[in-house]
Amino acid sequence: MPYLKWTPTLWRAAERAVRPVASPRIRKALRAASMDQTERFVYVRSVIPTSARRDLLRADVRAEIPRGHLVARMEQHFTGGDELNAVLRADALEWLPDDLLMKVDKMSMLASLEARVPFLDYRIVELVSGFPAGWKYRNGKSKVLLKSAAEKVLPPGIIHRPKHGFMPPVREWLSGGLRGFM
Repeated sequence: MPYLKWTPTLWRAAERAVRPVASPRIRKALRAASMDQTERFVYVRSVIPTSARRDLLRADVRAEIPRGHLVARMEQHFTGGDELNAVLRADALEWLPDDLLMKVDKMSMLASLEARVPFLDYRIVELVSGFPAGWKYRNGKSKVLLKSAAEKVLPPGIIHRPKHGFMPPVREWLSGGLRGFM
């Protein structure tokens, strides 16, 4: 399809046009739309902009790490299959163990709690990874199959309630007891 060749240019132009009035989140979404799927995956999950990331490294470390190493590392997850399953695969193999699960483990141990992640049992992950994307996400709704199965045993208020994330109190830490380390 020839239109795909100019699509990234169109998204970049849209991002530049709305830059003065759009929120940072809208600008980031438009910029991400102009990228290929692997580059977009890394960009959306990065807290530190690509342009600033290398500047944080010492010169000797920077010399050892090639430019674009994160995108190159993620390429393996985006070969073949649909984009949703590629993103889920990359999340399961990269982001979860190196970020989210580590944080859950540390914070739960700090509070003497035992955290469980039953949906990450390898048998469930292997089974679900083979399901088509439409069983997981449809019409802007995620967890389609899981919610459909849960409707038989849970009330709708539980199944369809908004997501509740855990945000560590970083602002309080940095303005309080950790301020001396800044």
